[in-house]
Amino acid sequence: MRRSASEVIKSLESRIARLEKSAANYNPNDLFEIEEGNGYIRFYLGGKFNTRGMSEDIERVFFKEFQYIFISENSFPTDDYMIEECIEDAFDKTEMVEELSRPRKGEKAIQVNLFKKDEFVRNVIKDLEGEIEDLEKNGSAYILDWSDAYEAGKACKAGVKALMAKYGSLRSNRIDPRTYRLASTRKVAGHIILADNVNVRQLRRELEDTFGIEDIDIEDGVITFLMSSMDNKKVEKQVNSLAQKHDVKFEKGEFTDGLGMIYTKQASRTNRRASKPMFNLVLIKETTVFDEETDYETYETETEELVDENINSFEELLEELDSNHHITNWSWGEWSERRPVVDGDGRRAWITSATEENMMMYAEERTTLHFNPARGVRLDKVQIKMIEKALGMR
Repeated sequence: MRRSASEVIKSLESRIARLEKSAANYNPNDLFEIEEGNGYIRFYLGGKFNTRGMSEDIERVFFKEFQYIFISENSFPTDDYMIEECIEDAFDKTEMVEELSRPRKGEKAIQVNLFKKDEFVRNVIKDLEGEIEDLEKNGSAYILDWSDAYEAGKACKAGVKALMAKYGSLRSNRIDPRTYRLASTRKVAGHIILADNVNVRQLRRELEDTFGIEDIDIEDGVITFLMSSMDNKKVEKQVNSLAQKHDVKFEKGEFTDGLGMIYTKQASRTNRRASKPMFNLVLIKETTVFDEETDYETYETETEELVDENINSFEELLEELDSNHHITNWSWGEWSERRPVVDGDGRRAWITSATEENMMMYAEERTTLHFNPARGVRLDKVQIKMIEKALGMR
């Protein structure tokens, strides 16, 4: 449900106050940035973030979840000290997490080497074989019978997920108080939204590339950002040029260096008819619980609604798919039909996740993702491919 104009203005004022407060603690050397590359996750640290405690915690958070899932993924016995020690030794020997002393930004970088998972598996096998006598004494030597099938892929994903859960939203304060001004919101009239034909991602990318623009945010269809004419005297002119290029309107409040807003020229007309969202995104979890006493021949099925969100544009839909942890926690399998059609006036295909076992409950769990487009909304093949990419489908 959309918020009223007064609620939007109040939210913007609160956000500005938080930014102004945080600007007082500005240190140009402070840096915390996460980079996701091909086979690695890298944490750039600088200033107050460059501490031994931060470095050790990144490794500890990743390893704790990595070890737990690796043991489960490969059917190792739990609470076996010898096996856990071999895993930890192999983890250190492989340098699954290493410190880069000369990073391209910041003072230090901590890199999680996901591409070394196969090397890690080989080192685990080597360490386990070296402890064969102790394993035999413990009655655990049988785990080497399927050593050629050991996997570390799920363990890596789980470790990364744990890191993102703890550090994914942490960012360093990059707002220089010398270029900060308290923004007036008197010129924000009504509920300003972006129309569906605006490429929000491209617009945001070009704003990010404009010198003097920082702290870009999208909330309730409004793109807001801070401008600094002290850093770039032509920043307002350049933003105006971007607005003309994308056929949107740029409005600046009554302040020198402050909050900028961008909305479409059709916004005032759209506001009157924008009561219905473009999509109603629903995620339903289905849990099948088996009866252990009847050798799993009888079962009960339970359903739970994890997500029910109204989405106002396709760009917002992609962002929700990419950021909602209820959705990203699942491995997505296939559409409900071979050639999916998502049409508000016709067929509405959905996506089913892979089935996951819950050994604690003697149950199987899977989810279905429904888009429920409004009438007149139909996704084309390119948009369907973009959805699949956002969900990590192959």
